Amino acid sequence: MRIRYDAYVAQVRVVTGRAAGVRLRTGEELPARNVVTTVSARQREPARARLAACPARPRLRIWRYSTAAFKLDYALRRPVPWSAEGARRAAVVHVGGELRDLSAAAEAARHSEVPGAPALVFGQHTSFDASRAPEGQHTL
Repeated sequence: MRIRYDAYVAQVRVVTGRAAGVRLRTGEELPARNVVTTVSARQREPARARLAACPARPRLRIWRYSTAAFKLDYALRRPVPWSAEGARRAAVVHVGGELRDLSAAAEAARHSEVPGAPALVFGQHTSFDASRAPEGQHTL
């Protein structure tokens, strides 16, 4: 996987309803199976024009803002070797302190503030459902 930043996108290329890459302001074209953008759902022109071919565009008109989440899936050869036995046996592991700390992080995000201690949530479902990964592998 390769991540580019400080590369300003002029257009997200869409082929048969799916992102196929981007064309940068410099004219360089980058093929990609997945495109992650930082364009808000309610951006004004000209950003909205760049989203014209986006398959999700009709849903953007009714977008409701909430706290943000970022999801990343990992394919693993073996389960995470947590040092705590409880974490090794759990389907979901919350990292971020006590419940009041998790609530404070969510409340800060609701007010467009960066939480002092963001929360992380790890799902390790293949420990309980092997069908979520190829045989002998795991997900996080």
